[in-house]
Amino acid sequence: VEPVPFDPRSAGLALLVISETSYHRARESMDGLGALGQARTAIQALHRLMLDAETGQRGYLLTGRKEYLAPYREANEEIQATLKRLDEYFAPLPQSGQMKRLESLVQRKMSELQTTMTLYDEGREEAELLAEFGPPAGKGDALWRGLSVAHGDIVVFVDGDSEVFDGSFVTGM
Repeated sequence: VEPVPFDPRSAGLALLVISETSYHRARESMDGLGALGQARTAIQALHRLMLDAETGQRGYLLTGRKEYLAPYREANEEIQATLKRLDEYFAPLPQSGQMKRLESLVQRKMSELQTTMTLYDEGREEAELLAEFGPPAGKGDALWRGLSVAHGDIVVFVDGDSEVFDGSFVTGM
């Protein structure tokens, strides 16, 4: 068997093909990581927007002043746009079912906020509201509902009243 003669052009071409393939794979991975980062940011924004909507509703119910509805209205529009972006991102992924569940919970909460304000506008008394919606469930219920969406993941709940965090706070959980 005779040795194959070394051809620098063939070796150069092979290196170019390998380099380009590696580049495209790395770029696809980076694009995927970028999209994941955007999805995480959108989920955090969704949480903030829900708080803004509740704050606007609460301000209106406490004062009766329509200008307190501005944060509610702005948050509602942004919530719908954020849910659409998240749905587009998660649609092809295995977590799409969890995203649908999250969207359902968010829409249910937004509907509850709107219904409460409508009843307030109609002059319904607190006793009537309690009869229709039941007593407020509180943080514990919200935590359990959130857990039902996150099954299979590692979940850590941090109380919104917590103000001081350090490294041992996370590792202690």
